[in-house]
Amino acid sequence: MFTDSYPGIRVEDGIPRRITDDVIREDRFSLYLNNVHILDQVASNDMLRELGAGFVICEGLSDAVEAVTVDGTDIWIEADTRKNVSLEMRTGGGHGIHQNEPGLVTSSLRIPPRKRCMQPPQRSCRKPGRRPGECTARFS
Repeated sequence: MFTDSYPGIRVEDGIPRRITDDVIREDRFSLYLNNVHILDQVASNDMLRELGAGFVICEGLSDAVEAVTVDGTDIWIEADTRKNVSLEMRTGGGHGIHQNEPGLVTSSLRIPPRKRCMQPPQRSCRKPGRRPGECTARFS
């Protein structure tokens, strides 16, 4: 793993002091499976062959990887795939391999509606000394 050192200021018990801190260096890498670009991923720049092989296995694309070649920021993976590769947007904003359709989620949890102020926001609702939520306006 490669790191860069940066100057900084650390505050402990209210006392600031100058420090030098090591920060892990990450880059953007492109993964290719059987010569097809499948995604870009941010990672540290060591163990890239393991990253490529692990991605294919962990995403369930193959049971075994034949070869992984790293060329700069490109990771080339060769493997017999079990299915077509299609990408999906993940909730974290990244992309991953589409696995299956989302299932139905059911729950008995119920959250009651919050009381809502019927009066447009005014300065009178935020007078100094009043705690948040204290208001003399009508509520529904």
